[in-house]
Amino acid sequence: MKTVNETVDVAIAGGGTAGHVAALQAARAGITTSVIEAGTMLGGTMTAGGVYMPNHFFSTENPVVLGIPWELYTKSKEIEGLPIPDYKQRRPVENPSYYSYINLDMHNEETGCDVYFHESKDLLPKVPFRALIPKGSSRITVAGRIVSADRVALAGIRAQCTCMAMGQAMGAAAALAVKKGIASRDIDVKDIVALTIEHGAVPI
Repeated sequence: MKTVNETVDVAIAGGGTAGHVAALQAARAGITTSVIEAGTMLGGTMTAGGVYMPNHFFSTENPVVLGIPWELYTKSKEIEGLPIPDYKQRRPVENPSYYSYINLDMHNEETGCDVYFHESKDLLPKVPFRALIPKGSSRITVAGRIVSADRVALAGIRAQCTCMAMGQAMGAAAALAVKKGIASRDIDVKDIVALTIEHGAVPI
């Protein structure tokens, strides 16, 4: 077994859907970053799982997630020589649809999947910073489907682009914590958002 010893400012445990984006954000902020991944590739379900749902990047009217996640998606399309679909044009107008980002997709043992639709087309998933901080932790944050949420809430925020956005936010939080010399949980959310916006994220 090969052993690698290095000193870094930020260590990302898992290079999946959220982790690889967190690492990119922290590194682009000028922080020495390392990713520890048990699998054979980065990207999680998007690469190893062969499942990718880019239509979640947009709501009924505007982009919900851009930044590093959208950059990776568009670059992958360019590499493949494929066009980037206009997801707004693909979205039905009269009936609730998958592309409207208004469904709750809850898995269960009995039927496999229950799908519920929001009453409002404008209701978008939001993840508070406190849900990404393990209880009692000061320097450890989480992102992706490991987030603290109940079953219904998780059904609305477990989509890949949302997990990637969480990853970018936590990569920003880690980078800011290193630069400021304070715990990640003490970083102002406004500063996290501002850094992600510098790297293309959607203003909130």
